[in-house]
Amino acid sequence: MKRNIISADDAGSLLTKLLEERIRVHALFISASGSRATLDGFVGSIDEELGVTISERPPSSGAGYFSVPIFNRPFESAYGDKRELPEASRESLAKDFGESMLAFWFEDGEFFVLTFTL
Repeated sequence: MKRNIISADDAGSLLTKLLEERIRVHALFISASGSRATLDGFVGSIDEELGVTISERPPSSGAGYFSVPIFNRPFESAYGDKRELPEASRESLAKDFGESMLAFWFEDGEFFVLTFTL
């Protein structure tokens, strides 16, 4: 998907929608050193201290979860949908991971993306 840059406020509004409407997400986090974490679940919480918490079950009480601090650090965010995926794999990727994505690129090299279907 192309980088369709959105504002931090728009990214925050979309995160809030995912939280409040309990929309299932597929989350991927890649650290600056290359470590990766993925989880299928829900946005369990959004707060100043922990940032965005993804958990297997809403609210953040599931057995598996991880948090990505997004506040008080510079980032660029983007939104995209399946129309921007290569046509040959568009439907299978959308079926497996969702029709939309919200991505965060942090200045320290970390990357965080949520895929989902609204």
